[in-house]
Amino acid sequence: QQPEDFLEIEPLTLLIGGDLMKLVDPKRGGNLLEKLTAVRQNVAASRGLLLPKVRVKDQLTLDTTSFRILLNDIQVASGQVYPDLLLAIPFDPTLKLNGIETIEPVRGTPAFWIEPEQSADCIALGCNVVEPTVVIATFYQATVQQYAAELLTYDGVQRLLNYARREHSTTVDTLVPSVVPLPTLHEILRHLLDEGVSIKNLTQILESLGRHIHSERNDDELLARVRVDLSRTLCDQVQNVNQQLNV
Repeated sequence: QQPEDFLEIEPLTLLIGGDLMKLVDPKRGGNLLEKLTAVRQNVAASRGLLLPKVRVKDQLTLDTTSFRILLNDIQVASGQVYPDLLLAIPFDPTLKLNGIETIEPVRGTPAFWIEPEQSADCIALGCNVVEPTVVIATFYQATVQQYAAELLTYDGVQRLLNYARREHSTTVDTLVPSVVPLPTLHEILRHLLDEGVSIKNLTQILESLGRHIHSERNDDELLARVRVDLSRTLCDQVQNVNQQLNV
């Protein structure tokens, strides 16, 4: 190997303990890679962010049932799953089950690792019962959404622009970079992601920036203008199924 080979940094890495390798291997019934692919699709659909592919590696130094999520080679989250058990999450947090007590990693509520044959009884008691691959994938999705702004690079913005150009070439070519510089667009998109706002409608964001970029003094004021123009998107993200906003 050349010294340059050691300079490579993985945007996203999932390190897994030895017992969890079966969750990755389709020949052993593992569907974790399938679940992680679905996460990329979900994040693209809900947040408008094209995630880099995650690299899954086994780590001998990890506890056999542990996993870690790395962002740019730095650990940002970790957890533990039992590959041969199921996670039962009671609707009633005071409910006690016969199993290994734990905490559901996304919502932080009490949960229990149970044997598969206990599944029907736990569902009857009002529990949500999920497979270990679902636990990892759900936690992974929550983590990448938390760090979405950091995951959006200049290259990532360019990929979004290339996609938008397919249907809206006039908008993209007119505004970027002559009116809206790439660094400004990158900064605004990162701010929106950090606030939990979807950037899926990139064309609308570009048009908003094009209207206001010369009249606002800084990125904060520009961002405020963009938020107003995205009001329908913002309301859609928080309204209930009856299209009502709870205040």
